Amino acid sequence: MSFVSSFIRGNTSIRPKLKIGQAGDKYEKEADAVADRVMRMPSGEGLQMKPENSNIDIQMKCAKCEEEENVQMKPSSNSITQMKSEGEGNFTSTDLSSQINCSKNSGQSMSENLTNEMSDKIGADFTGVKIHTDQNAIQMNQEIGAQAFTHGKDIYFNQNKYNPDSKDGKHLLAHELTHVVQQDQSREVIRKKPLSEVEKSKDLQSPRFKNNERLQKAYDNNPILRYGEKNEAVKLLQQALIDDLCPLETALSPNSKENCAKLIMPNSTNQGKDEPDGIFGDETYITVQKFQIKYGLLDANGQADGKPGRITLGKLDELFKAVPKPKPKPKPKPKPKPKPKPKPKDKNKIKKGKSMGKCDVSPVTDECKKASGLCNTVTPECKQNFPTKKDMDNLEKKYRDYVKDQRSSYPHASDNLEHFLNGSGSKVVMPSSLFDKNLSVQVTLGIHRDKFIEGAKKRINAMSAKPTSSVSFDMQFSSAGNAFGFPYTDLGLAVGGYLLCSAVEMKVTPDSILGIERYAFEFTKWEVQAYDCYNWDPGKSVAFVGTDEELCCLENDSRGKHYLIQTDQWSNTHPSKSPGVFFIF
Repeated sequence: MSFVSSFIRGNTSIRPKLKIGQAGDKYEKEADAVADRVMRMPSGEGLQMKPENSNIDIQMKCAKCEEEENVQMKPSSNSITQMKSEGEGNFTSTDLSSQINCSKNSGQSMSENLTNEMSDKIGADFTGVKIHTDQNAIQMNQEIGAQAFTHGKDIYFNQNKYNPDSKDGKHLLAHELTHVVQQDQSREVIRKKPLSEVEKSKDLQSPRFKNNERLQKAYDNNPILRYGEKNEAVKLLQQALIDDLCPLETALSPNSKENCAKLIMPNSTNQGKDEPDGIFGDETYITVQKFQIKYGLLDANGQADGKPGRITLGKLDELFKAVPKPKPKPKPKPKPKPKPKPKPKDKNKIKKGKSMGKCDVSPVTDECKKASGLCNTVTPECKQNFPTKKDMDNLEKKYRDYVKDQRSSYPHASDNLEHFLNGSGSKVVMPSSLFDKNLSVQVTLGIHRDKFIEGAKKRINAMSAKPTSSVSFDMQFSSAGNAFGFPYTDLGLAVGGYLLCSAVEMKVTPDSILGIERYAFEFTKWEVQAYDCYNWDPGKSVAFVGTDEELCCLENDSRGKHYLIQTDQWSNTHPSKSPGVFFIF
């Protein structure tokens, strides 16, 4: 069987007659073979097609050869053969050629579903194909003895031969559509090699495209977006084209969205006042071409086809793909904060023994706080008596000589005076044994004993019921002592007065006799600690070193500094700790 096709380059008026392809030639055979395969294909499968030139202007399907179709069909490759001029074939009459040219593009389009089906199966874009079934088409078919013939993208059917809902009718349509491909020179009309499964698995990635199913299909050429479509996919395409093609100065202007839309696609956006209309018309087609030219997305002939398929959509997707946020640099692990150094212990602060928690040492600390102020009261006298540096040097030498002279007799007194003259003001810890052996301390501890007995009586009297067995009391008491006197002692010259604190655990046992309320007691524990402030009081004088006024002059001139003194805690071993009895009347 044969078919009729035509492809005329340039102005058809320069060729008054159209050449008719021969029935049974290789193009007819190929068209039958393609149509057969199309009829056997399930949905979604397609053929690879190649566009090639032809000097045959019209190809027709022979009406008389209908009975010979099954005999003449032969399998061929999955590519449609390039048509070549072989010098064979008849020519139409001048009137028929004129009729064909005058009716070009005036037929009806196939339904959208049918267009998509045949485009997918044959592998070409048949959006622009026109179907002619009018009386004129019937008359032309009868004149050349054809069931149907094809000229470019126009297919003319004989009476009742266009019936795509029937098996024979669809076979005939597929046959003629194959001739459309054979005659078409445009590379982009013909679909490229079908995408592989790996290629199909790659989807659009840009946020504006990736969730639209129609765009994903167009990206897979299944099928591409076509002229006349109206949907959200076209709307997204239009907006992307506007955004990309808008000049920078317009994109940066006030009301940039409206201005860009008005400049790039005025008709589709109502002069920029509305969103894109989503209709693939002439303006969208031309804008796609502009985009393709901008990025060099041209066909083999160097032309922009205006059809958004995989290459065009792929470029748009690349341009609008979300810029990946740079991975935040890992924050350097903060250097571990150095453990805060323990605050250095204040060496100038009294450190009370474990048993001396309630011991009041404020009399000593208050005395040291007032020491500088007391010495300042003799500043005028100091300036009068020691007006020059040399005078002060001689005064300091005098007391340092005392230290040397008296060290063998009064070692602790000499040490304390020298510490004062050195001016550090740091606390000094004196040996508790020096206090423990001193008579003034033993006298002071006797006073403490009496205070503890008095305290025990008060506690018993405060009881709601008199004790019938032993009870224990924890008590503390502090008082001033004075070691200075004649004859001089090392402790007396080293501190003079001092504060003595006692902490006791006193066991009291009822021991009544003849109806008299009597209690026996013993000190199961007695701890002692001494404290002092080494300073000088104007108005006093100590024969050991001279006068307090002179020593204050040295402190006022930063040649001496008062300081705290304390002992470590020690246990009382003197008679004051002896057991005894007391009466309550």
